Amino acid sequence: MFAHVKKEPTRVFEVPMIIDPALDYFEKAQLYFEKKDYPTCANYQRKWYEQFIKKYLQENYRLELTKNDGAGSITGLNTLFGKLTKFYKDCGIALPKIIKEEFHLHRDTVTNPFSHDDLRSPIYRQELERGFQLIESLEALKPLRKSVIAYRGDIIEYVEPSLNYSCRFKITTEPLSLVKHGSDAFVRGKGDVVDFTENGITKPVPKKGMSDLTIEVFCEKIAKHLTDQNAGFTPNSDRFAALVLKPQEITFRQIIDG
Repeated sequence: MFAHVKKEPTRVFEVPMIIDPALDYFEKAQLYFEKKDYPTCANYQRKWYEQFIKKYLQENYRLELTKNDGAGSITGLNTLFGKLTKFYKDCGIALPKIIKEEFHLHRDTVTNPFSHDDLRSPIYRQELERGFQLIESLEALKPLRKSVIAYRGDIIEYVEPSLNYSCRFKITTEPLSLVKHGSDAFVRGKGDVVDFTENGITKPVPKKGMSDLTIEVFCEKIAKHLTDQNAGFTPNSDRFAALVLKPQEITFRQIIDG
């Protein structure tokens, strides 16, 4: 008789997936998504969001107060997204609705993927697909920057040399900010018209309708007045070139082009 020989079980060794360290978070998220490792994909999507928002925000929006009245970097995704929303609000620009909606829908997936009962489910896959769409929407955001250019009580003068005319505007808000959004530029703040000078003679302006004006409305009123009073006159198409910050004697256009 042949001796009974115990058969050794077949051993299966798991080989870890080697990820190229040169890949960025987005590329790693794509790779793990293709491999159907959805929790790891979600983790790299979250890392991408955090990295992107940190780079996108101005430095003062990336910080928060610490217990000792110091300042530390914000790391939590929810807090960072809240700062992104505030940044847009402070600039007077609406954060695209699709970004706000998709983030809140996708937030639980990227912050706590293990809350899912089935980590390989089609529903989980769909959520991650929407996560990639959110990445596309964030990448499409125009660069945004806000800077203070003047303070309450400072004077801005609208100057039209061809007519020997100028009009002074006193800032009443704190502060007056320049917002650059992609190729567009805006000045945020309000003030009161103080007086105007025409042919060397300075006169006060009527109080009615000349207080609490935005820079845009102030420029529009001046342009209309000059057009009505001077036949054939065409206002400067670049209102920022006509606005001069006092006493620095620098135009808003020079500030913008910096």
